[in-house]
Amino acid sequence: MRLEGEPGEDYRLTEWYDYSSGLQLSDLIAYGARFNSGQGKAFLAMLQNRPGSPELASLAAGRPVLQALWLAQCSDKPCEDQALAAQEPTNKPALWQLEKALASDQDHYRQISKQLHDALGDDPYLWWLKGQLALLQQRCEWVQADLEQAWQRHPEHRLLADVALQCYLAVEQGGTEFLDQLSAALGADTVSAAIGNYYQQQGAPVPAIYQPWTVPGEN
Repeated sequence: MRLEGEPGEDYRLTEWYDYSSGLQLSDLIAYGARFNSGQGKAFLAMLQNRPGSPELASLAAGRPVLQALWLAQCSDKPCEDQALAAQEPTNKPALWQLEKALASDQDHYRQISKQLHDALGDDPYLWWLKGQLALLQQRCEWVQADLEQAWQRHPEHRLLADVALQCYLAVEQGGTEFLDQLSAALGADTVSAAIGNYYQQQGAPVPAIYQPWTVPGEN
């Protein structure tokens, strides 16, 4: 969330922008009176009473502010997938674009990734999110090397270390230098447990190349 305002004894908020949904205060204000009648009023009523209704997609079509409002309202709710599917391309940086970009092509993903980093900087949470989505969509080959480098810049970020390790294990490797680095930073026991948990969840045996890192205290 980005907040803007006028400093002073009585601080006044003048703008906010939600990087998750792409919803912006000034856009809501600009839409203004249209929420009180016609399509805008129908959209708000349905959003309140039936946020999972497919009719919302028709009401919000071609209206980015309504699409963003729908997605913000449905965050972490059953209707989130429907709201996400209804989002149309936008030049504004928004985290929801990552999921769609990973389902598209690598060039589009890199374009969206750059747009988000230009807005948010080298944010470890953004790298973690990219790793999580890449795991879900089996796109780790697109992000794995970048995740390793991001963790090296943010070695204190354990969630980033975990997702970087999972993506590393999901991609066929030619070396094990990253495992050495993780073991040195986090401890051999921690890395051993993480590798074991990953392959247990996959229902697969640990590959021979990683076997030395599954013995606690050995590396």
